[in-house]
Amino acid sequence: MSARDELRKYVRLLADWWTSPKTTDERVERLYASVRTEVLSEVKTAIEDPEQRRAAGRGAGLGWEDARDVVSRMIRETGGGAA
Repeated sequence: MSARDELRKYVRLLADWWTSPKTTDERVERLYASVRTEVLSEVKTAIEDPEQRRAAGRGAGLGWEDARDVVSRMIRETGGGAA
């Protein structure tokens, strides 16, 4: 089950009986988009961080493999399992 499906499941459990499933699903999608934007912003900030570039031995920016390592570390730190 995806994170979006899990979120939808719990939001439906908490929804008022008079709230339509369509409205609930729209709320889930807005929340999911908001969380996704926040996470991607954090990833962008981490990849652009001068400290990350120095640690990778790069002056101008991170290469793909370096950026992948930064994202993998972030996933591990959140308890997201192996990346």
